[in-house]
Amino acid sequence: MVLKEQIRVISLSEGEVRYLEKSILFGGDVARMDSWDNGSVVPEDALKNAQIQAISRRLVGMTRSITKFPTYRRRFRQVVKALISYSLEKEGSSKTHSTLSRASIEIVSEV
Repeated sequence: MVLKEQIRVISLSEGEVRYLEKSILFGGDVARMDSWDNGSVVPEDALKNAQIQAISRRLVGMTRSITKFPTYRRRFRQVVKALISYSLEKEGSSKTHSTLSRASIEIVSEV
């Protein structure tokens, strides 16, 4: 929310918004930025250009950290393993324990 407010405060023009989009998509790759003509305008003011670059870096950083969150499949596997281990603890029988642990390994590997 703070980043959204900062973008609003610097009041970007349409061309500057497109420049922000381009810098977020291509990062520091100048050759790729130059190859895509989306109607962006590089700000003449060095301060505004630095602000746009800073916002771009922060958005890229947030995106990278979000992609490290566990996927649904990994989370599902963790839940299944936890449920199986909980049921094994409640069972208490070593014979049933070995049978269930082999079955649980097969179930989790299929998922």
